[in-house]
Amino acid sequence: MIPPQPALQVKHTEEVLPKVIVCGMTENNIPKLILCDDKNIKTCASPCNKDVNIPMSVVPKFAKRLSDSYSMQEKLAAENADLEDMRYKLQSDLLNKDQTIEYLQRKLCTIQCEMRMLCKENSVQNERMLQVIKT
Repeated sequence: MIPPQPALQVKHTEEVLPKVIVCGMTENNIPKLILCDDKNIKTCASPCNKDVNIPMSVVPKFAKRLSDSYSMQEKLAAENADLEDMRYKLQSDLLNKDQTIEYLQRKLCTIQCEMRMLCKENSVQNERMLQVIKT
């Protein structure tokens, strides 16, 4: 007679079924599966990728896409460098314009102060002239 298993040793369905991981899609839109089952451990003496048949028509397409991608990356890097140069020039121009504006504002304040002083002096001279005329 078989002794009954304790409740803690009962295997659930999740433990009995093999573990499967979906890790992407193949070129033929077939899901790539990894089977993680510790019961059926198989060792490969040779690389397991020999089972995969890569059509030779895919290699030139892949090489062209890789080449195009590399060319695009070089083009974008050059464009990025040009944009950085332009950014530096624009920042430099903006700084120069800010300095020019500050200089002109200081000059304007100086001229306004001179104008106030001239107005005061003019009013004083007008009063003197009126006093001279009255006498």
